[in-house]
Amino acid sequence: MKPPRPARTDEHRGSAPASAAPASAVARLGASHGLAEQVARALRQGIAQGELTAGVRLVEDRLAAAFGVSKTPLREAYRILQAEGLVEILPRRGAFVAGIAASEAEELYEVRLLLASHAVERAVERREWLVPRMRKLMEEMRAARRARDVWAFSDRDMAFHRLLAEASGNTILLAAYDALNPRLMRLRLALRDYKGEMDSFLAENALLLEAAEGGEAGRVREALGRLMRRRKDVIAASIRGGAGGKADGTAPRPGGCMAGNR
Repeated sequence: MKPPRPARTDEHRGSAPASAAPASAVARLGASHGLAEQVARALRQGIAQGELTAGVRLVEDRLAAAFGVSKTPLREAYRILQAEGLVEILPRRGAFVAGIAASEAEELYEVRLLLASHAVERAVERREWLVPRMRKLMEEMRAARRARDVWAFSDRDMAFHRLLAEASGNTILLAAYDALNPRLMRLRLALRDYKGEMDSFLAENALLLEAAEGGEAGRVREALGRLMRRRKDVIAASIRGGAGGKADGTAPRPGGCMAGNR
């Protein structure tokens, strides 16, 4: 079941919140998978897609009503997202979408590179499985590029790189890789000129595909390292230079401007 889009709770700087998600849409959440996990998934998607931005307060009463749940699973969802680094819970103030730091981009890409590099040897051994899927996702990325669809492009790009972890056959490595994705997607949307980077992303992926087609693990690892290091630097620089960012490169966090949210 596709998770419903979370309600917007944008009370940032005292503005009125956007319309709540229809309770009927959220009422379809199945108890069999746990309400807290499903609410967390819907909120995670909203954060990753940029619908819930850094510093936005997650208003408990309104979200509970929108999702058609009590406050208990909602609070459990907040704790799940807090453990993932997506939500910050402040005593006596509530839950907020966490800010983004340039150091977070650097650390996430370093971990991602470690995981992907470890997967390369076994992934290349399965290149008859890997390469056709990489080619298909490259075509989908090109289509998203032509449509200037940032979300579709980023989604397909992440799926492209996930193939290395999947092809490794290591389920624990794949789970660790997947755990990074919501934070990575949020970082990508912090890139101020994402559309301007699409051609670079495609060119980098084409080099990675070419190396995989050749079946040389060393070339794949080298192409992957260049790609990850450049993207890390581009995104970190964008966060540091972003409007409203702090001197330490951290995106806005809830502060005095949130005082009107009660």
